[in-house]
Amino acid sequence: MAFNHKEKMAARNRRLNSKNFETMEIHGLLHGPEGVGRLNGRAVFVPRTVPGDKIKVEIMEKKKSFSRGEIVNILEPSKDRRTPPCKIFGRCGACQWMHIDYACQLKEKEKAVLDSLKRIGHIEASEVLPSVPSPEKYNYRRRIKIRCRMIAPKELAVGFRAAKSFRVISHDKCWIYKATMLKALHKVGRFLPREYIGSNFMFFCACDEREGKKVTSLQLTVQTAEGAQTFQKAFEEAAKRVPIAWELRCEETKETLYSEKLPEMGYFIPCNDGKEREITVAPFSFFQANLPANYKLVERVIDFAGLTGFETVADLYSGAGNFTVALAPKSKKIYGIENDEKAVKTAIKNCEEFEEKVELITNDVESQINEWIESGVSIDTIILDPPREGCKEVIELLTKLNAKKIVFCSCEPSTLARDIKVLAKSGYKLNRLQVFDLFPQTYHVETLAELILES
Repeated sequence: MAFNHKEKMAARNRRLNSKNFETMEIHGLLHGPEGVGRLNGRAVFVPRTVPGDKIKVEIMEKKKSFSRGEIVNILEPSKDRRTPPCKIFGRCGACQWMHIDYACQLKEKEKAVLDSLKRIGHIEASEVLPSVPSPEKYNYRRRIKIRCRMIAPKELAVGFRAAKSFRVISHDKCWIYKATMLKALHKVGRFLPREYIGSNFMFFCACDEREGKKVTSLQLTVQTAEGAQTFQKAFEEAAKRVPIAWELRCEETKETLYSEKLPEMGYFIPCNDGKEREITVAPFSFFQANLPANYKLVERVIDFAGLTGFETVADLYSGAGNFTVALAPKSKKIYGIENDEKAVKTAIKNCEEFEEKVELITNDVESQINEWIESGVSIDTIILDPPREGCKEVIELLTKLNAKKIVFCSCEPSTLARDIKVLAKSGYKLNRLQVFDLFPQTYHVETLAELILES
């Protein structure tokens, strides 16, 4: 027999008053989606909490050294708690910190970096510069991978995965990526036939918002030739109504179809001669998703490098030349090392103005460092911008170059701390450090560190 409303409320109240629940205060945030507090001296991790929250918590999981819990009730909200503007926050896994005041987000990101350096690296920076906020707090992403599902005729559901799940949470508005990308996806969905209802797709989207060149690029891989024909028609019809370019890959035929012109994406960066220059990248190659924040990051790379025109520079993991171009004007010689051949071809184009002093090499970093050591190449300054997993395999080898300075850009505090620990053992001092927020509303953080070889 079904419970009536009063019985349901009574059952809920009995559950909330159960002795299985505990009261605790959240003291900080982990480098992840959870806040942390303590119960009986034991750390408890609770998602969607804010430092200063007083909560009733249910312990869901006990590990050897910590527990995980879920909020039952917020007894006293933190002064830094806010109402998220997104109606699916908490279900969608794309944003973890939208319920936290932005100033607090920035403070906690810096704390996560400094805590990792101290706990893992056993090291502290001589100087920590003020953290740099993102110029855009919402709708800052200019490239994404997004899941889509056709749910009705002419209707495409668009969304990210739920946290710790393969389930996709659809949205009709997103607060972190550009609205033009969502519009382009919905427009393509309007031209797919009914038999695609229930089908899933993974799109790679990138948008160029330069004045006069506004376009959204879409990339999709389909399995069959028939599917490729269907999507080609949908792309062509959508392109008549919204400014899109597209690339369609077919697994069955191994063919790649394109729109009439697949444009390069473009953005501006500062350079160390005081001028701005334009960087272009293939739309589906890597570039920083938050371009206004990237501009500020490049400014500080220039400052930390401090080139005078007499230095030989190695830009490792150089991509399309984001840092290479910025540092080229005041370098004696600059090498860009990147194992992505397409990115190197793009970088060559971006560096044409400095071709006499820039050498761009398609190679993995480890092999290239070994070549330099064997041939006796002298490097004064290293720009190090590895992927999220850091550069564990090459960090000890890199110290054999005896560069006077290393400017280290990292998107993961734990691997940054691990790698700097190795550099410190080889005589490098962590001089200056600065945190940059390239991904507001999430726990992700970019860090720039200046390391100097002590004589």
